[in-house]
Amino acid sequence: MDQAIVIHPVFPAGRRIIAVSDIHGNLPFFTALMEKIRLTPEDILILLGDMLEKGRDSLPLLRQLMELSKTHTVYPVCGNCDGLVLRFFETDELDSRFFASYLPRHPESTLRQLAREGGMGRVLVKDIAARLGCSVQPIYSYCRSMEGLRWEVERRTADFTADYLSARVDWDNLLQSTGRACVQFARDEPELFKLYALRRREGVSSLDELYGQEARPEVAKAVAAQLGLSREQARQLHLDMLIYTVGLAAIFSVTTPGIPAEEILTRQERAYQAFLTQIKGENSDGI
Repeated sequence: MDQAIVIHPVFPAGRRIIAVSDIHGNLPFFTALMEKIRLTPEDILILLGDMLEKGRDSLPLLRQLMELSKTHTVYPVCGNCDGLVLRFFETDELDSRFFASYLPRHPESTLRQLAREGGMGRVLVKDIAARLGCSVQPIYSYCRSMEGLRWEVERRTADFTADYLSARVDWDNLLQSTGRACVQFARDEPELFKLYALRRREGVSSLDELYGQEARPEVAKAVAAQLGLSREQARQLHLDMLIYTVGLAAIFSVTTPGIPAEEILTRQERAYQAFLTQIKGENSDGI
C-alpha cells in the first residue's frame, strides 16, 4: 500500500498561496488560469493532485510544470491518476483493471502519448522512467506487464489507423485513395505508422493469410465492381497494392529530411497502373 510523504513547509508571510487541483492534462486551461491570476515567482503554487491523465496534453503539461518549478515555488501532490502508471510499474496489482478498463477508455493516456511522440521504445526504456521519476529497474523487472502494455498500445494503434484511413477513403476510387491516405498517415503520424506497420501479426504463414488479417472482404468486392475484375483478381490487386504501399510509406516515415510526398505519390500511382495492367493482361490471356 502506498504511503504518503508528509512535509510541513513554512511559507513566508505576505506571499500569495494558490491551490489548483484536477487539471487532468488540460494544458490550455492551466495556461489560461495562470495568465488570469498573473502568477509570479513570489507566489506559491500548490497542485493538489490529478495533474495528469484523461486530458490530451498530459506530457506537455508535465513538461510545463517542470519548467515552471525552476523559476517558481511549486508543490505538487501526487493524485490517484498521477500515480496510476507509476504503480503499474511497481506492482502487478493493477494489471487487469489497467488493461481491461482504464486504457481502452482513455486513448490519450500518458503512456499512449509517449508512444505516439517517440515510438514504443520510448515507453519501454529510460525516457519513461525519467518522466515518471523512477529508475529503469521497475520497468525491466516487469517485462511481463510491459508485454501486455505493448500489446494494448499496438491494438489501439491499429484501431486509430483504421479510423484515420476510413475517414480519408473514397469508395468510388478505393485503392488509389486508400494508398494516398496511407502515405498521408505515414507523414502525419510517423511514430504511430511505425507501430502499426511493425506490430506483431500472429498466425500468418503466407501472404494470403496476411491479406485475410489486413483487409476487409467488402474491399475486394468493391474493387471488382469498379474495375470490371473478378473477385480473385481484385483481391490480388489489393494485396499487391497493400504490400507496395505499406513498404513505400515505411520508407517515407523513416527518411530524413524527408522524401517529397509528391514523389512518393507519383511512384505509388505508377505501381498501381502497372499492377492493374498486369491483372487485366492476365484476364485477357485467360489466366
